[in-house]
Amino acid sequence: MASIKLGKGGQAQVKWAIPLFAMCLLEAHIRFLSLKETGAMAYILINLQFLFECIPLFLAHVLLAQKVSAKNMLFWGGAFLGYPLLLFILAERFDTYAQWSYFSVQGWLLCMSSSLLWLLMNLIGYEKTSSSSFIQQWGRQLFSLNGVILFGLLCWAFLFAGILNTHQDPMLNQPFNLLFDIGKVFTQFSQFLMYLWQMLVLAATLFLVYWLNRFVLIRQALSQQGVLVYAAVVLITILVLTPILTSIAIALPVNDLPANVANLTPGGDGNLFNKTNYQFMFLVFAISTPVILAYERQAQNSKLAQIEQQKVKTELKFLQQQIQPHFLFNTLNNLYALTLTKSDLAPNIVLSLSNLLRYTVYEGQTKAVSLDKEITCLQNYMALYAIRTDDSIEFDAHWPDSPQDYLIAPLLLIVLLENAIKHGVEPIKQNVKIGLYMRVEDNWLTLRCSNPLVDGHADKKGGVGLENLRRRLALLYPSKHEFYSKKEEGCWVANIKLELTPC
Repeated sequence: MASIKLGKGGQAQVKWAIPLFAMCLLEAHIRFLSLKETGAMAYILINLQFLFECIPLFLAHVLLAQKVSAKNMLFWGGAFLGYPLLLFILAERFDTYAQWSYFSVQGWLLCMSSSLLWLLMNLIGYEKTSSSSFIQQWGRQLFSLNGVILFGLLCWAFLFAGILNTHQDPMLNQPFNLLFDIGKVFTQFSQFLMYLWQMLVLAATLFLVYWLNRFVLIRQALSQQGVLVYAAVVLITILVLTPILTSIAIALPVNDLPANVANLTPGGDGNLFNKTNYQFMFLVFAISTPVILAYERQAQNSKLAQIEQQKVKTELKFLQQQIQPHFLFNTLNNLYALTLTKSDLAPNIVLSLSNLLRYTVYEGQTKAVSLDKEITCLQNYMALYAIRTDDSIEFDAHWPDSPQDYLIAPLLLIVLLENAIKHGVEPIKQNVKIGLYMRVEDNWLTLRCSNPLVDGHADKKGGVGLENLRRRLALLYPSKHEFYSKKEEGCWVANIKLELTPC
């Protein structure tokens, strides 16, 4: 199974653990209330103990969130299935342990559900491209704000319908316990369906208010007209819509009750203009508005980030395409010079040229290549020029150890060599020496390239070639590179330092 990395870094690991941490605190709080404890110390101790019991779950969750692989999935399954089973067996066999432990089936379900939900959301959103699968696109819709709100309301409708279905004439026997007997869903299925469709109507009214607020009031009034107009429109909506939605709720069969019995409206009676109904509607707007605005802001930031990323990719592609014709013309000139001299080394040189072109056309399109391939490209290029100039050019090169252990963006280093030859070899009709020193320390590559300084070329900095290189370094290695070129002791020296990626 191929592995998928969802992120990296200490801050990301903290973020991954937040959903699971929230469920642990919720379960610990439930246990604290169920034990009818009151002291702050007891509350703290229960939370700490439950978090301690859940340490294997945290480790498995963070490990799988960091990298989805068969090994990590197996570890996750052992932690979330095998570990709880072990705790339940211990609680069954040892009364002392059972009295000490706070780990329960409910806590296990809460933790596992939060872990699965978080992982599913991140896997679905892992590759947001136009070629995403139907399942990915459907999943992203499900976990959008609309999907989460709708799913939550559907769950509420199902649960409350089951609670009503559990009791005999619940509306006439208030208050009733919030108990859900799943067995009665099957034994009294028709009655459950009767309650369910009515709860779905109530849920639909709430979703209508949310939808109206998000897509009409916020996007039209707030974003285009400002806060004052939005506040006025919200007030109008509350005043007009509250009696209408309340009348729909009152018309439901479940609310066909005597006047002295509370119904399922915020006001609890048949008065369409009960102030509690307006207060409830105001509360819906007060809660939904900041949630919608926060989500819209996050979605907008995500879109801007995607646009910027696509812009960078497009610019890099353009810069890389600028390199390839220049490189091709230079190598063809080398081949032309060799055919004129009818060199016996021509077959080997043609092979080297073929390798160079293959590297440029194919490897040059990739995001990263191993450092040894980039070095081989440099060596082939130097060999071609040595033959073309009849060995009048001398390369003093030093290569690093184990270059195959690192990755680098392709066709970066060749620019320095081309620039040195262009300004240090071609203007001179005598023996010249090109220095090329490369080393790697702690994942940092340093490349120093020097060539003789020729009169009339002292102020040239490589023109388009080096400017192209500067821009590519800024895009590919932001805050992870250094680059300069200057005159030093009769030579022109260009120096690159950048952070490599280990294989």
